[in-house]
Amino acid sequence: MTSANATLIRENSPNAELGTVDDRTREKYLPFSQEIPTKEQFAAHTPPPLPPHLAKALEDWSTEEEKCPNPETQTNPLLLNHLLLLEISDGVLTQSTTIRLGKKFTTTMFYKPL
Repeated sequence: MTSANATLIRENSPNAELGTVDDRTREKYLPFSQEIPTKEQFAAHTPPPLPPHLAKALEDWSTEEEKCPNPETQTNPLLLNHLLLLEISDGVLTQSTTIRLGKKFTTTMFYKPL
């Protein structure tokens, strides 16, 4: 493709930043647009179902002794990579987060005096 043809494609493109034929073709299949959906279009879709693991509390999960000898020390997968803020007591704000590195879990605590 010559630079003159590329310029024509860029000028005729609905979005100036999309310069190649592949980009323009890909743009047609993107579900995003500037159109505001009508109320009927919103009503036609139901919300997605709740993931099954969110319906169970940590206490409801059955654990086998051979797999998990200390179930109270196991971290709930829903608690990973979330920031926990504790109440401010004695003028100290406490923050913590738990991450998983391979088979090990690491909890990091931050204390900030106010």
